[in-house]
Amino acid sequence: MPTPDIAIKMSAANSNTVDRSFRGQVDHARIGEGMTFEITNPEVIPNGAQVRWVVRNSGNDALSISDLGHVTPDDGTFRQFEKAAYRGRHFMDCEVWLHGRLRSVTRVPVTIDRIAMPPRTRATRPAYTKLMRR
Repeated sequence: MPTPDIAIKMSAANSNTVDRSFRGQVDHARIGEGMTFEITNPEVIPNGAQVRWVVRNSGNDALSISDLGHVTPDDGTFRQFEKAAYRGRHFMDCEVWLHGRLRSVTRVPVTIDRIAMPPRTRATRPAYTKLMRR
C-alpha cells in the first residue's frame, strides 16, 4: 500500500497566514508557531480506512512535564493542526488503519530549535514628526 505524502504549512503564533511550507519534514520551527499537517494524496487511502495523527514528543522540555505525545483521530479532512511547544526533535505520525490493522505509517520529523517569536509591535513615531494643524 502506498503511503500518504504530508505537506506542512507553518504560521506565526495567533495568525492564519502561511509563512513557509515544508514537505515530509520540518527543518526548523519556533515555539508557539502553528503547524498544519495535510495529506496531499488522499487517493491512496482506501475506502473505510481510519487515519490517526500521533504526536511523539522528545527532549528535555517535554520530559520535564511528562508530555510524550497524544493521538488524534482524523475528522475526514486529512488535516491536523498542532502548535510547537517544546524544543527538541519530535515526530508527527500519520497512521492508516483498515479493518483494525495498521496498513501504513508516514513519519514526519519536526525540529523545534528556536526561541519563541516575540510579538510584533508597531513602532510609534515621535510627536515632533507630525504636521501641525491650524
